Formats: sequence, C-alpha cells, structure tokens
Amino acid sequence: MILDSKYPRESFKNVDRDFSVLYVGYALNREFDKAFNFQGERHNFTEIVYVETGSVEVIEDERVYLMNGGDIIFHAPMEFHRIKSDKGSSPKVYNLSVGLSGALPENLYRGVFHLDSSMREQFKEIFALAKSFLEEGGEARIGCEMGETLALFIRRICRENNMTNKLIYSSGAKIYKELVEYMQTNVCNNVGLEEVAKENHVSVSYVKMLFARYANVSPKIYYMKLRAAEAARLLSIGVPSAEIAERMNFSSAGYFTAFFKRMTGVNPSAYQKNLK
Repeated sequence: MILDSKYPRESFKNVDRDFSVLYVGYALNREFDKAFNFQGERHNFTEIVYVETGSVEVIEDERVYLMNGGDIIFHAPMEFHRIKSDKGSSPKVYNLSVGLSGALPENLYRGVFHLDSSMREQFKEIFALAKSFLEEGGEARIGCEMGETLALFIRRICRENNMTNKLIYSSGAKIYKELVEYMQTNVCNNVGLEEVAKENHVSVSYVKMLFARYANVSPKIYYMKLRAAEAARLLSIGVPSAEIAERMNFSSAGYFTAFFKRMTGVNPSAYQKNLK
C-alpha cells in the first residue's frame, strides 16, 4: 500500500523542538504461531515493531534481521518490510503505527535497538495508553500525554544508541541485499530480470529463489513496487506525470498512468489531488 493513511491525524506537542508525533494509527499485540509469515508491505507512516518474546526474522528493504525478546525496530515510511516467525518459536509482537515529522534522530531508521528492562516496561505502558485511547475514540485526549511520552521515549532510545547488530550475514542474505540495492539504484532504468541477474553474477533461477525466500514475491513484482513507490514520491513533490514517465523510462505517459493505477488503485492526477 502506498496511498495516504486514513488514520486520525491528531497533532501532538513538540518535544525539544526537534520532532513531533502527529498521530497514532493502530496498536496491535499478538502471539504469532510458529508458521507465521507476513507477506510484507509499504505505507506512508512509521511502524514500530517490538518483540517481547521469541524470535522473528524481519526484512527491511535489502536488510535481513534476526530479532529476539527486547528488540525494537522502526520501519521508515515507504520502506518495504515483512516479518516471519523464526526458530520454531511463537513470538509475541507489538505493532504501533505513528506519524512523525520534523528533525528525526539520524539513527532512528538504521537498525535494531535493544531495550533494557525499564524501557521495555515504558514501551508497554505507551502501547497500552495508545490502544485504550484508540478503542475509546478519544482523539482529543491522546494529544499531550501520548505525544510527549512517545517522542521522549524515541529520543531516549536514539540518544543512548543502544543499537545491536542483528543483521543476518548468510550468503543468501548478502546476495539478496546486493540484488535489492541494484534494483534501487536502477529504479528509473526499467531493468529486466535477466539484467539484474547478470550484473550480480547469479542465475535468474537463484534470483527468483532469493526473492521468494526474503521478499515473498517475485523479483519482477518487487521491482514494480519499487518503481511505483518512486513514482509516488515524485508525484508527492509535484513532478508532472509526463516528466515522471520520461524520467523513469516508460514508453509513454499513457503507459505510466496505466501502470501507476494498476499498482496503486488510482491514477497519478488523483494521487496528487489527494495529497493536497
């Protein structure tokens, strides 16, 4: 999904004049079964994923992480991410979606943080507060308390820089990372699968296997979603459709319009209009 969020946009108070929590969209806590395997998504808000118990494999664009109890990660807007149970565990996971703006901490979206016992309890208190307000529809009451507490929590995590290296360095994960980075670099060049494989010195069948393993979609679909996300970004900053079609090497403006509507459900002009 790359369209605008429909979640409430209750404004919260700034903290240290750095950044603001604009809204909270959903608060979910679940225990996944051992076979849980979420196919992945993109959206235009920040998603917080906290693992209370068990282990999960998290894919974030080209990066593959193994997260355990006490680990937390922040998925950036428009970043592809998916999650699956790992090591035969039934992990307990919390998901909190938020809108953030302003000068965000530089390391917020750069990997996995590990929380100490006091911060684990603080996050669960924030989560419970968010969930209760959302269930009660108390948008007007969420404001100051919710926004300040969450923003200070995020600031504390990033200031203490308690990041932990959770990247998986298997040969497959390494090559997958290289493939996605190649696609990202060539998002406007409309490259084919054969070229992606050749430039990365692997076979087409191996590329397909890696994307099935880590992205849960074919490399073609993954690349099309990358291109749709880039087109949406360009539309959001006011680039005309005809210019995007030329810049991204579509055969015509009409073909770009058809592609964008097929991928997002709306045509480019409607997408730009919805942003206003």
